[in-house]
Amino acid sequence: MKPPDADFRPRRRAGYVPSPPRRKIPLIRILLILVAGTLVYRHFDTFWKSGRSIAHAKDNAVGFQATWLFNEDSSRAVLNCARAKEAEYCTTLDKLQPGLCGETFAAMRKGVQLRILNHPALSSVEARRVDNAEGEKLFMVTSLQGRDHESSFKYRRAMTPPMSPWCDSARGCLVSRAPSLPLAKGKATSKEAEVWTSANPKVSPVLPGWIAEMDSSDATHHRVVLYHGNELYTSYEGLQNLTAKLQIGKHVDPDNPIGEAHGDSTAPDSSRYSLTFRVEQAGMPIDPGDFLARNEHGH
Repeated sequence: MKPPDADFRPRRRAGYVPSPPRRKIPLIRILLILVAGTLVYRHFDTFWKSGRSIAHAKDNAVGFQATWLFNEDSSRAVLNCARAKEAEYCTTLDKLQPGLCGETFAAMRKGVQLRILNHPALSSVEARRVDNAEGEKLFMVTSLQGRDHESSFKYRRAMTPPMSPWCDSARGCLVSRAPSLPLAKGKATSKEAEVWTSANPKVSPVLPGWIAEMDSSDATHHRVVLYHGNELYTSYEGLQNLTAKLQIGKHVDPDNPIGEAHGDSTAPDSSRYSLTFRVEQAGMPIDPGDFLARNEHGH
């Protein structure tokens, strides 16, 4: 018998008052949270780098002020320039001492010209105080640290002498390569070292460079002119065969021959092949013998 509506006694209405529905466990929501947590855990480095990139972009948007950090006696200073624009930390370099910006970027440009660095970006610069010949205390950049498209780098140079080369333990030093011989195992036929003979026909560039000119007097006599930067050109004349796929603008280096010298069947075996080699800089001819005798620093 159903109790009357006026009867609110719990015991009498317990069997008739419906209980609330049981709350279901949100399995889909829990699963989504677990999946998101797993992705973040596995790709934490990627998310962290992205976050840092966004933070750096914000810093650069408002302008990050690069400042020098000095040691106790102010003989050593480090500039953190990873988050600053080039123009900003270049100004900071010259504030410490005029000319430090040019000194720093000259080293980076040389690394690019030598094809050792590929789009380098500096993260820190170290300068140390030295005494010049007049007894003045000046700062000299002694360490450049950063990264390019290949990997990180850290170039250092000794404080004495001031012109010591920049060197990295893994990448070597930023010094010009010593010129190699234009004709393999060749020898110059005169003091001017324009004409070379050899029993080996292989002709290679004396320095890394780019093909500037290619011409021929006939099907078996070719000439190749290379540009090496700083208005320096070298010419190789008397090639009977050219290496395949040579073209204007192609980069070449001493480890890869550009062709073979012209042969003379009547010449002795030791001088069977001959090559005419010339050097020119800023429109002026240079003695090939003096050029090939340059030291390893390219001075």
